[in-house]
Amino acid sequence: LGLGEPFRVPPFFWSAHYDVTLSYVGHASGRDRVEIHGSLVGRDAAVVYRRNGRVAALLTVGRGRGRLEAEALMERGDEAGLEVAIRRASSRPGTGSARG
Repeated sequence: LGLGEPFRVPPFFWSAHYDVTLSYVGHASGRDRVEIHGSLVGRDAAVVYRRNGRVAALLTVGRGRGRLEAEALMERGDEAGLEVAIRRASSRPGTGSARG
């Protein structure tokens, strides 16, 4: 406010539905690719929303820590670090597929 600096805090929310926790960070409007890493059925997944090849948003199911890490990287504008974190998350057992 009044500092003349860009506002870098990405929007986020989380919600707990019985034994399922959903965490979301970023803004996926206009996304052109969705990647699912992990198992949605197993309630252990990271869903990456991309726009023009860049991460626009991340939804985690049962992986709240992943959302916190992504939020911090998005705030810093650390796209390379965000990609590393996503690769690390996708190397977990039971990883899923990518969808366009």
